[in-house]
Amino acid sequence: MRSNFRRRVLERALSLCAGLALLVPVGFAQTTKGTIFGTATDSSGAVVPGTTVTVTSVTTDETRVVTTGTDGRYVFPALFPGKYRVRGEKEGFAAAVVDTVDVTVDSRQQVDLHLVVAGTKETISVTGEAPLIETGSNAVGQVINQKTIVDMPLNGRNFLQLVLLSAGASPLSPASDSASFGRPSVNISGGREASNQFTVDGVFNNVVHFEGLNIQPNVDTIEEFKVQRNTFNAEFGYGTAVVNVATKSGGNDIHVSAYEFLRNDVLDAKQYFDTKKPPFRQNQYGVVMSGPIIKKRTFFLFSYEGFRSRRNNTLRGNLPNAKLLSGDFSGLPALKDPANNNAPFAGNQIPSSRFSAITQSILPLLPKIASGGTVNYTTAPSFKSDYDQYSIRIDHRFADRDNVFARWTWAQTEQHSPGLIDKTGTTSGDTPKNGGIQWTHTFKPTLLNEARIGLNRNLQVRTQDGTGDPALFVLKPMTNIVATPLNFGLPIVGMAGFSAFGTPPTFPEIVGGTTFQYDESLTWVKGRHTFKTGIDFRNTQFPHTPYLFSRGQYVFQGLATGNPVADFLLGYPFVSLGDGRGPSAFLSGKGLATFFQDDWQVRNGLTISYGLRYERLSALADRTRGRLPVFDTRTGELVAPGQVEAKGLVNPDNRDFAPRVGMAWQPFKNHHTVVRGGYGIYYDIEPVNEKNFGLGTEIAFQQIVDAAPLQGKPAAVNWDKLFPGVPTPGSAGVLFTDPFSKTPRVQAYSFGVEHQLFGNTMFEVTYAGQTGRRLNRRLDLNQARLPAFAGEDLTSRRPFPKYGPFTDAINRAYSNYDSLQARVEHRFSKGLYLLGAYTWSRSSDTASYNGNTASNAHAPESAEYGLSDFDQRQRFVFSD
Repeated sequence: MRSNFRRRVLERALSLCAGLALLVPVGFAQTTKGTIFGTATDSSGAVVPGTTVTVTSVTTDETRVVTTGTDGRYVFPALFPGKYRVRGEKEGFAAAVVDTVDVTVDSRQQVDLHLVVAGTKETISVTGEAPLIETGSNAVGQVINQKTIVDMPLNGRNFLQLVLLSAGASPLSPASDSASFGRPSVNISGGREASNQFTVDGVFNNVVHFEGLNIQPNVDTIEEFKVQRNTFNAEFGYGTAVVNVATKSGGNDIHVSAYEFLRNDVLDAKQYFDTKKPPFRQNQYGVVMSGPIIKKRTFFLFSYEGFRSRRNNTLRGNLPNAKLLSGDFSGLPALKDPANNNAPFAGNQIPSSRFSAITQSILPLLPKIASGGTVNYTTAPSFKSDYDQYSIRIDHRFADRDNVFARWTWAQTEQHSPGLIDKTGTTSGDTPKNGGIQWTHTFKPTLLNEARIGLNRNLQVRTQDGTGDPALFVLKPMTNIVATPLNFGLPIVGMAGFSAFGTPPTFPEIVGGTTFQYDESLTWVKGRHTFKTGIDFRNTQFPHTPYLFSRGQYVFQGLATGNPVADFLLGYPFVSLGDGRGPSAFLSGKGLATFFQDDWQVRNGLTISYGLRYERLSALADRTRGRLPVFDTRTGELVAPGQVEAKGLVNPDNRDFAPRVGMAWQPFKNHHTVVRGGYGIYYDIEPVNEKNFGLGTEIAFQQIVDAAPLQGKPAAVNWDKLFPGVPTPGSAGVLFTDPFSKTPRVQAYSFGVEHQLFGNTMFEVTYAGQTGRRLNRRLDLNQARLPAFAGEDLTSRRPFPKYGPFTDAINRAYSNYDSLQARVEHRFSKGLYLLGAYTWSRSSDTASYNGNTASNAHAPESAEYGLSDFDQRQRFVFSD
């Protein structure tokens, strides 16, 4: 099936290529900088060696100068994105000037200079424009420029929404790790949501927990960004796609802008279940200032952006009415009194003196409802979202050989989501930060060094209503629970036939990540070769305090008394689940990568790119425990932290070599058509959340099911007296990471054509595909087999009978993606910009995201194979 689909994709791609005489790009690099290169020729087409070529930044007037070699060629690597002027001069010739060259993120712009013999006027110049298409790169990608970013209407001014304008990109499916954690991401060319690396000015910008976007730069500070997919060169790794943001610098002119965007409910329609239109107020405002500190040498840019949103959303539920909550069950079937050998209550009423102590603490929070019914309670509480972000960037040129810039961006966010009843909401606060310092030193025009230090940090504190409030420590009668003020609040309460209420089982949680980054690269232009080599070192710190069912979840089924509300009032749950520990860790891990890359211009119109990358990621370790504990499937035992290495259970993958190769070929001399192709091996990102599952071996669940009422006996479990036993880690199940997993690996490939149709309009069409192996997924290794006979005990059917269910993060999933990707773009001219992208694709896998758990652990992986959760067979986007 898959091969037939791939054949049809190729047939469509080739037919489009033949009909339009075009095809598309491939390639990529970690840096946000670009390159201008070209050849100086005379009117006969002969090369002109010894031509002095000067490139000048239109914004800062910074200049760089080189002299063409014997082959007439020149190269300017490591140019910041922006507009440049290129000028060629040689004695006996009039100056040749190309007024406007747009250097974009990771681009290679070819600008050939055509010199004519000078006449009587030595000041005559030949002026032209650079080619519209990028002829010197083999990279598949889409640049979104600054004007598009600012002018496009964006809800919340989040630039990441514009990534969906790129061919091959699709929005997240509802089953999403990143979305559930409040982190935006996208699926790009068959990659998972956690497979993208986000960078700002080359600095890593992911939240390592689930690998979504960390800081969202103010769109007015973004020069442009590039979505790079499928195939890119060896300079970049740690993922299968990159969203590479370049921020603006200041210039020689002072610019100040201020803005405010207002949304409210004035023109909104009432939602279906609203009794009246709920209030809505949203304000987003900010200011951006930039200019020179020292003319032509030092520049600054400062921005502030604020966001305030208050929105009332309608929530509906079915809750017990006031009569039932008072203990009056008159007119209903007779109740049983478990404390009186199941004798009936007088008048079918429960005296308030018999109410559970825990229940009495919760009752004041429940609304007083007069009637029953399927839906008897409607509320519209206010959802709150606040956000403040600041950013400062300083650029300085010490001399013609040294340029330095520093940027620091930080924000403070807070979101409050109310629950169905009072005191069941949650608050999430975060402090994302990202910044770096970059130094570019020019030894000579053909030899440059770039060094960068970066810091990326976030700390998210997710708390439930009641945190730190002694009045909401309702579980005081219980023993062996997490009794710290951070854990105060309501448990999850479910009564059969009614809406459940309470605070989420995954709250509270404190989780963050700090990545220290140092990378350095050396670029050497030698003849027709542009060599680049470098290193990338990262140290990630990951504090994590996860709570899971730490206040418990309790189900009142009505088995104790005959009515679930009566069970709740008396405190007789049928199922009780709680955790007696709140584990905490401060993890760290290191990553080291090195690469070599060569862009070889074999001849005019043909560039071959090849390179090799090596990556090595260490195992995570905790400051106090060392290596996290794991479950040894060979022996069926939990292995304590101090014994993990001794038992050979730390097994990092040391063979992560990633070769890359690609080509860009111009079949015609007019530079209007380029054919591109490429292939590479990439190592996918495994979120730290999956790697720290060893911490889950310390979660100590107690699960109690009161079977006495099922046997006709009075209920034996009351939540005022839970939990009786000392919790034991692993007693109800464990979480762990498979110590023998290998790094997920993806092979990506593409082939296509790009063609300048007319004026400022271009078209491209590409076949792009990728094959993923050893992808991460979750698996219950202790899943019980089917019973061999009726009534066979559940425990005996588990591979490891002394434990409950497992959650094992293991690398065994695989994926396949094939697509035809097409794009038409009219670059901005005369006030018009157009972009249309079409993708025809098929994405299949056995797990679409890291949190996918196999339905049957005993079946082969192929049994899970099917369309990806994010598969979109056809997708078309258009913007102007």
